[in-house]
Amino acid sequence: MKKILPLLTFLLTIWGCQSNEPQHPLVGDWRWVSSIGGIATLHIKPSNNDVRILRFKEDGVFEVYSNQYLLYSGSYQLTNAKSIYSTDKEPGIIVSNFVSQKKDTINFYPLYLMNGNNSIIRKVSTRELELADNCDDCFGHSFVRK
Repeated sequence: MKKILPLLTFLLTIWGCQSNEPQHPLVGDWRWVSSIGGIATLHIKPSNNDVRILRFKEDGVFEVYSNQYLLYSGSYQLTNAKSIYSTDKEPGIIVSNFVSQKKDTINFYPLYLMNGNNSIIRKVSTRELELADNCDDCFGHSFVRK
């Protein structure tokens, strides 16, 4: 009994110190499916051997990978943004500290979450994410949770 009591006290202390704040549904890894937009209404999908991952971390950092190579990263902040899609404010993402890690010279893909622009979160669920560039003639981007 003497050995169990300290262990029980330790476990209760650890359990009591855990954060009860829920994780935002945006946090995690998202595989890029397609982007639609531009003045010509282009529909762009990854090539068969290209896997693009958009990663949102809890600490406010995002990263974009192509086949496990970091393309670019930066900081993000969730906000309610004035949207071109609605008269109401919509959930959005503001990007700062954008850093390009590797130049993508092989494929033409629209970049999502560019520095200085904000994106509107059109849909976020446990399985799907839709982001829209908050500008005219820009792109909407579809993702599925990895």
